[in-house]
Amino acid sequence: MTKIKSTIKQVLSNGDLIINKVDKNQTRDFLCKQTSYKGRLNDKDIKFLVEGALVKFTSNITEKGTFANDVELADQRLESSIKKILDNGDLIINKLDSNQKKDFLCKKSSYKDLLSKDEIESLKEEDIVSFIPNFVDDNRCFANELKLIRNSKIERISSKIQIDTKELTDIFLDKLKLNLEKIHRGHEFEDFTFFILKSLGIPEIYAVPKDMASGRADGIFKVSSVSTNGHRLEVIYDCTLKSTSTWEKEKITQISNYESQIIKNSININYSFGSTYSGKIVKQTISFSENADKQIWIITKGETRLIEDKQSPDILIKEISIYDLIEIMKERYLDSAFVKVDEIADTLKNLGSKLTK
Repeated sequence: MTKIKSTIKQVLSNGDLIINKVDKNQTRDFLCKQTSYKGRLNDKDIKFLVEGALVKFTSNITEKGTFANDVELADQRLESSIKKILDNGDLIINKLDSNQKKDFLCKKSSYKDLLSKDEIESLKEEDIVSFIPNFVDDNRCFANELKLIRNSKIERISSKIQIDTKELTDIFLDKLKLNLEKIHRGHEFEDFTFFILKSLGIPEIYAVPKDMASGRADGIFKVSSVSTNGHRLEVIYDCTLKSTSTWEKEKITQISNYESQIIKNSININYSFGSTYSGKIVKQTISFSENADKQIWIITKGETRLIEDKQSPDILIKEISIYDLIEIMKERYLDSAFVKVDEIADTLKNLGSKLTK
């Protein structure tokens, strides 16, 4: 009969062995009676029958219980943890059996040629090691042929890892652009644009709910000035995937409306929270400043350009490429210096400075 292998789970006070079950569907561990091995094994082998020792045996599962017969050692190598490292380099290794009187002693001379220099220098208490035990007598138990299994704690390796922020940024932005190329629906492009604007660090941005966006812009954002404690740039933006020749004709009236809205003192947007039937309507009033630079953006996949220059009031109307916004985001991610809000406002304000008619 083929023998199976498992490890000793517990050595009972009467010498009986509890051996770990080998099948998750098995309800009980194996029991090996002392009487079944005492006459078969010599005293030296019996000393190796400790918790954690690997044994092989024949199984006998009956109504009375689950038994292990013909037990013998499968491997004399044991595993335990380092209890203490002495000043001379000798190791005290925790005993595995409560019946064992003394812990194991591993002399430095016995392991210095077995472990690498790095392993020896990294040894510390609670490290898991394997060894071949040598029970001289009840008071002398040695651990020979030591092997380091694993360190007690995961070493901190962050100091050894050089984080390449440029590489991480390139991976992220390449993935971003790949997703952008797959966008062919207007509402998806609106959501994508909103994400990019937020990623630029724009502190105040409002997306107009899609259920009330008919004839209205897709969003509004404002960048405040730290130096003047006021609004530095105010933008009403609209998103479209249509070609330039198409949207320029369709949005003439809308752009005119946006101009009228941005010169007002404020504009209201209603946000609905909760379900359709019991949702709460919250009216958000967005105020505008007379001193802020005002722009109308039509965000596309095309090229950034200045479409119209209004002198009274001073409102710039631009087509803004979503790809240019992504490039600004890239520069922002890779800039190791502190980026002020004023600088973000200036960068966005100066997009598309050349007039194209």
